[in-house]
Amino acid sequence: MAESSFLFAVLAALSWGIAPLFEKWGVLHTSPYFTLLVQSLVVSVALLAVGLESGQFQQVFSLNKQSWLFLAIAGLLSGLLAQMFYFKALQHGEISRLIPLISSLQVVIATVSASFVWGETMNGMKVLGTLLIILGIYFIR
Repeated sequence: MAESSFLFAVLAALSWGIAPLFEKWGVLHTSPYFTLLVQSLVVSVALLAVGLESGQFQQVFSLNKQSWLFLAIAGLLSGLLAQMFYFKALQHGEISRLIPLISSLQVVIATVSASFVWGETMNGMKVLGTLLIILGIYFIR
């Protein structure tokens, strides 16, 4: 793994690790729908500003139909459905149990799916790591 991809992965993990502390407080005082709406509006404004400032917003006009479709499906799955389920779980559950469960299952599903969809190699270490994650999920629940 390249150093830059490792650094960005750690920064993503830090961001995702801290965010639930704020989300839990927010979702306790409103509905999962409104929580997601507020987050989406803030992120949309920020992305629009960054896109316009950097010139990357022009890519919107050159994206092919298949990319639009797949990005839309991914957005609905991760940006809408998963977030709504997550916020609903957060209303009733403990951060210390939910985040490891969600993160771990996500790794297992993505790892196994990537081997079928993208032909990524499932070597012995990946299989062992995936099995250890599944074992960890059992203990956390």
